[in-house]
Amino acid sequence: RLLLSILLILSISTAAIAGNTPAGGPGDKAPVIKSFPNPVVAELTIEVQLSSNNYNKVEVKIVNLLGQEMVPTLKEDLNGLSNSFKVDLRDIPNGFYFMEVTTTSTDGSSYTHSKKITKN
Repeated sequence: RLLLSILLILSISTAAIAGNTPAGGPGDKAPVIKSFPNPVVAELTIEVQLSSNNYNKVEVKIVNLLGQEMVPTLKEDLNGLSNSFKVDLRDIPNGFYFMEVTTTSTDGSSYTHSKKITKN
């Protein structure tokens, strides 16, 4: 089970790095999700840029290599095309983690972006 979790996380990360986006119509564009700094010492800033207002919710998880959540899941509404969120990572140990950002659209479809982050 552990191996399957790691393989799933790696495949999601590879898809996100390769720029794979969900299937959709010609006007559908996946959100652009950026995070910084990396490595992070205290707070991780996450920016979500939308091409249209079809995405209305975001969920941010920070998980360890075993898939365990390290901080409470951040759930926010998206307002406008440019959104910024901060995640406090002061209380987690130094190491490697995955940030999973899932945006949900008004029709119920979703897009997940994963990225490896380092905590110093």
